[in-house]
Amino acid sequence: MIYLKLSLDDKELNDYVLDQEVITLGSDPDNDVCLNGQGVNPHHAKISFSTLQLNDLGGGTSVNKDKVQSAILENGDVIGIGPYLIRFYHSKPTADGSSCDTRTWKVTVKGQPRSGSANADVPTWKVPKTIKL
Repeated sequence: MIYLKLSLDDKELNDYVLDQEVITLGSDPDNDVCLNGQGVNPHHAKISFSTLQLNDLGGGTSVNKDKVQSAILENGDVIGIGPYLIRFYHSKPTADGSSCDTRTWKVTVKGQPRSGSANADVPTWKVPKTIKL
């Protein structure tokens, strides 16, 4: 899922939780995120969920204050469209504005099995409870 926090003039306006493959932003009412205001084109930008890529559709879009045609978004990036700022998260933000990564990670454990396994055919490993990424 993608989480967006919309603000205007330092005032939070709305939160969006979106799970479709392509998210559209602009002033036309058929967009997933409709933004009315000067400097916002009818179809201004789009975000691809699978690649986390933002594409400007000719309206003039910024990411972290840098004008972009295309950008791969990271947690906490700020998208600028017209007078709006949109904070982007690819996982649900916490109360302090940070984000917990809820994506599924494939982990491969290498090493020797612990001695004394209950089942000799199914080795067990001692793995730390917390893994820092």
